[in-house]
Amino acid sequence: MQSVLAARIDRLPEREKEVLQVSSVIGKEFSEPTLRRAVDLSDEDLPAALQALTSAEFIYLEALYPEAEWRGYGDGTVDGQASVAQSNPGTLILLLFLLFDGDLNLPLGEIRFV
Repeated sequence: MQSVLAARIDRLPEREKEVLQVSSVIGKEFSEPTLRRAVDLSDEDLPAALQALTSAEFIYLEALYPEAEWRGYGDGTVDGQASVAQSNPGTLILLLFLLFDGDLNLPLGEIRFV
């Protein structure tokens, strides 16, 4: 099963691979604004990548309001590996630091651990 998933991921275009990898670091649930801060894609490319990943059944749209919320299929792992957020809290703190442009006054009330 893992080899089938790895093969499907390998066949993705680079843009979709990047979005899938970054979203897996965030966790099995992620919002579009959070993902937007973490990937360097244009306002047109990110929605297109999310749509392509949805069509390929790697992720699905869970909510539209108040912001787009996405969820990965399966158990929250990519190729059998737990997300960095699940396996290494120190890396999660660094990711959050980078997502908020080095602002140590993180809006902790907005962060959900899944």
